[in-house]
Amino acid sequence: MNWGIRWRLLSIMLSLIMAVLFTLTYVQIWSQQHILEKGLVDHELLLRENNLQHGQVVSNNFSNQIAIKIAAFNFSAISELVRTVIKNNEDLVYVILVNKEQKAYVHTLKPELELEFLNGTEDLFALKQSNPTLQRLEHDGDEIIEFIRPIQISTEPWGVLRLGFSMAKVVEKIANSRQELNEQIQLIIIKSVIMAIGFLIIGFIAVFMISARISKPLIELTVSARKLSTGDFSTKINTIQCGGEIGVLATAFTDMAKNLELSYEQLEKYNLFLEQEVEERTIELKRKNALIRQVFGRYITDEIVDTLLETESGLAIGGERREITMLTSDLRGFTAQANVLPSEQVIKILNLYLGVMADVITEYNGIINQFLGDGILVFFGAPINRDDDPERAVACAIAMQQAMKEVNDELISWEVAPLEMGIGINTGEVIVGNVGSEKRSNYSAIGNNVNLTYRIESYTIGGQIFISEATLNQVKDIVKIWSKRTVKPKGIKQKIDVYEIESITGKYNLSLNKEQEIFKKLTKKIALKYAIVEEKHIDTKENDGKVVKLSANGAVISCKTDQAFLPKLLSNLKLNILDLSNEDIYAKVLNQYPNDNCICIHFTSIPLNTKTKLLSIYNSL
Repeated sequence: MNWGIRWRLLSIMLSLIMAVLFTLTYVQIWSQQHILEKGLVDHELLLRENNLQHGQVVSNNFSNQIAIKIAAFNFSAISELVRTVIKNNEDLVYVILVNKEQKAYVHTLKPELELEFLNGTEDLFALKQSNPTLQRLEHDGDEIIEFIRPIQISTEPWGVLRLGFSMAKVVEKIANSRQELNEQIQLIIIKSVIMAIGFLIIGFIAVFMISARISKPLIELTVSARKLSTGDFSTKINTIQCGGEIGVLATAFTDMAKNLELSYEQLEKYNLFLEQEVEERTIELKRKNALIRQVFGRYITDEIVDTLLETESGLAIGGERREITMLTSDLRGFTAQANVLPSEQVIKILNLYLGVMADVITEYNGIINQFLGDGILVFFGAPINRDDDPERAVACAIAMQQAMKEVNDELISWEVAPLEMGIGINTGEVIVGNVGSEKRSNYSAIGNNVNLTYRIESYTIGGQIFISEATLNQVKDIVKIWSKRTVKPKGIKQKIDVYEIESITGKYNLSLNKEQEIFKKLTKKIALKYAIVEEKHIDTKENDGKVVKLSANGAVISCKTDQAFLPKLLSNLKLNILDLSNEDIYAKVLNQYPNDNCICIHFTSIPLNTKTKLLSIYNSL
């Protein structure tokens, strides 16, 4: 650790020096290279220009001499003249002399073509030139500069003279110059690198000494600070003799250590006081938290309480869209029964029923959203989503129906009529979350699928479980159904299918025992009046009818009305059998027999006294 500051300073300063040296070296090498390359380009241009000028002079003089020889008809001297010119000019590759009729008099490249007529592209091009022309060609891989000189005799065109000069020597000289340039650049690079290394070594020594001088007092301050952090307030810095900011820092550090020692003693005393205070507050908060959970737990489930208290968004107003399975249950005819019982007994019955149902729902991880009188709304999938939500909902419903025996056994001991419960289950997308205001809110679900769940439940009679097709699609491999019904709930545009559950297999393996209803024909029909119940409202119009068949829980009624006005399937009725009792009886229409103008009903709520009389009549048949 003592070397940390020194080496950091050393590395930073060396990095700066290396960066400067690298930049200067690079700039020097680049500038020298740029100067040398510019000189090489100028030299190359000069060589080419000299070569070109030499060719022009030779071609001009040679063409004049050729014209003189041709004018004197001295063709024999032309060959000698050509040999002399080639001998005196090493870079002259070829000489071609052609008259305007394309007859070759001289052709050093191919002597066998002399005195022959030429018709090559280059020959035709040359004969068309009326002025001295220069063109660049390639011959045997070498660059050739060809001078084309028209030959005139007494102002009349005779032909052309073509002289080809090789650029090989010029190219060779340029290549040699390039090689010399590269050697010079390498030498410059080597010298520059050696100089940079030398300066770097000198800089390293200087930087090492400077960093050691600067880092030594900083290292001592670091060691003292570390001791101070462990609680050793007796540390002092006496070895730092340098002035300036570091000396002032050392003095201030020693004073700070003394002040911290005094402050630490005071903080220890205050800390003991705070620990006692925090311990007392913690005990108080735990007690209040347990009380809050106990109070909230009486109204909502522990999972909702945990969501509200332990998540940042738990208390936020708003919701999210998700697919859940909803279960709603309702006691058949309990409202009518409650109207004739003392309030204390009604509450006692409800507490018994809801307590047993709550235990069953909790066992299947259902979330009780709310109690609506004798009805229960349960969520499977909110606020906690599980893969088997539909499966648990169906199993929970069967277990709830089975638990009604426990409830009814207790009610019979209280001399209270047994209860029957209907259950509806639906799976669909809803919006779940906190609904209300900042001062008062409720964790709930909103959407058409919630309403549809209530509608499905309204079609059930005591002991039945109806599920929607959406729920069936998710559990069809493990459930068995009694029957299928097609209904058109209020607020739904199209008809839907609902299914009555018989059992579920798999890990739950639960089933319902459904007793077969046996209807017996009455020897003496029983007169009654009935009214249709619509959305908890009883129609003011009463209709006459007669009981023609009777079972333990229902009856077949002959209606004194037209077929078109028969009560609809699964509608609710209020009945009064005046010959037996003035008490109200409630029932649900299970079947219609239009040909006989009859309906089949199931009693959903029947006073104990009236039921006893009807059972007596039934058993006497």
